[in-house]
Amino acid sequence: MAWTDRQQRCAIAAASKAGWNDMQRYIAMRHAGCAKTQSGQVSLKNPKNPHKAFEQYMAIAESAAALNGQEIFPPQGKTSWSAVVKGESSRTLRLIESIWAEGCTKLNRKFVKGGLEGFVERMTSKDSTPCGISLATNTLGHCDSAQLYRILEGLKAWVAREFVEHGIAPTTFQLTQVQEKRLKQIQARFN
Repeated sequence: MAWTDRQQRCAIAAASKAGWNDMQRYIAMRHAGCAKTQSGQVSLKNPKNPHKAFEQYMAIAESAAALNGQEIFPPQGKTSWSAVVKGESSRTLRLIESIWAEGCTKLNRKFVKGGLEGFVERMTSKDSTPCGISLATNTLGHCDSAQLYRILEGLKAWVAREFVEHGIAPTTFQLTQVQEKRLKQIQARFN
């Protein structure tokens, strides 16, 4: 769903309070998960911008504005935009941990306990804020929702490849149709 006119105005005001120029706002929007237009740019008016990206963008702007001594008011009933994003992130965090635990249980040679930190570090190694501050971390608790989403999708792809090649069906997430077909072919070979 596209951002409403009010959300677009809030995003512009938040960028102003954060002290961002157009390029910094562009980077924040890309980091938050805003969709690119046909020209390859992000836009506040793009109808493909998800609501989650708005929340993430506002949380990024809120932290930058705080460094400038400015305040961005949170939605009604919430303490901050970061709290809004963290509530959504906790479900993603639990799913990442359960996928990793399933990998450790079913393929303990590939997925070792404590190895998730290394995976998180590889997935976040090139992340930075619009101001150029590195966001690389090896701890899931320090990741924002955009990072968690990328970690989740990367982990699902990796675990799916490993499971399919070993003829194992995951229980914590769904395989794609192509992966499902490949899994059935491999399982037929084993039977």
